[in-house]
Amino acid sequence: ISEEVAKKYEITVQTSHPNILVFPFYDEKGVLQFVKYRKTDFDKAKDANKEWCEASTKPILFGMKQCDDSFDTLILVEGQLDSLAVATAGIPNAVSVPTGAKGFTWIPYCWDWLCKWKKIIVFGDFEKGSISLLDELAKRLKDSVEHVREDNYKDCKDANEILLKYGAEQVRKCVEESVKLPIDNVIDVKELDPYSIEKIPTGVADVDNLLCGGIPFGVVTIVTGKSGKGKSTFVGQIITRALNKGDNVFVYSGEMPNYLFKAAIDFQIAGP
Repeated sequence: ISEEVAKKYEITVQTSHPNILVFPFYDEKGVLQFVKYRKTDFDKAKDANKEWCEASTKPILFGMKQCDDSFDTLILVEGQLDSLAVATAGIPNAVSVPTGAKGFTWIPYCWDWLCKWKKIIVFGDFEKGSISLLDELAKRLKDSVEHVREDNYKDCKDANEILLKYGAEQVRKCVEESVKLPIDNVIDVKELDPYSIEKIPTGVADVDNLLCGGIPFGVVTIVTGKSGKGKSTFVGQIITRALNKGDNVFVYSGEMPNYLFKAAIDFQIAGP
């Protein structure tokens, strides 16, 4: 993290404890609303907490005061060091959530400010195949949200680690190549030759011609008709065709005992 960025975001330490970093959270008007502390020499064996917050304060996003309204994009990260890393890479408007990926108590206090940005790039921690913050923010902000491409994290977890290992250029690449989430249940459909799909012939030439060769796999086909008009016989014929072709067949009947159904199929297999 550059000295220039540390000064811009007003990072300091406790006077009596220089090993404890102090992150001041100012709102967009420059009013101090929240303070977070981080122990730089944290020892899991001796210390209870690595980070903690000042009591009775209002959780907001870190870096709101430092954002530039002349840009229409906001970079949202999980930790304060990550927002400083993005800023060190020369990218404006990097803010971080106050209490980790699962803490969204800040949203009511920042909602109106958050909604004014045309684009919000989520640069959360990438772990176990997912990006933190992304799902929750995508639900709330929908079309304005983009995210860092997963392969641009390389073998790193977050922006700070990328800066340390690969430098500012890779951090900038992460932001510049951000992508939108795909829309749920919408896919690109490729053209397919209907005659190339695997099918079971019905054995009735006119029906098979209409169906481009028979009943296709991968779909549900409903056979309807009046009582006594041959639905069961027709379906039985399809079953025997499948068996003859070497396919496995599972049959359920809600009205015929299994032995009667088997007898009917045996007669169709035997033929006249």
